[in-house]
Amino acid sequence: MSVVTLVLSILLALAFAAAGTQKALRAKTAVAAGLIIGLFWTPLGIAAAVGLVLLMIGAVISHARVKDEVAMLLPAAVLALLSAATVAVQVVNA
Repeated sequence: MSVVTLVLSILLALAFAAAGTQKALRAKTAVAAGLIIGLFWTPLGIAAAVGLVLLMIGAVISHARVKDEVAMLLPAAVLALLSAATVAVQVVNA
């Protein structure tokens, strides 16, 4: 496991765990747990990060469809990119 994978996974897990306390706890917490467990079992980490990419792409699309301001969809876009980077790093290091 690389330091980059560790840092990205922990950042994502913390971001989604924090978001989970404000929204539907069970869905967000499960994804964060997948990232943490994925640090020790790579296939689960990759699956969790891919799930986050898809979730955040859906969030960006939803914000865009209701014509939210860019500031509203920016956090989802940043988390989608961070999740995609995590997937890339985990696949390369697998």
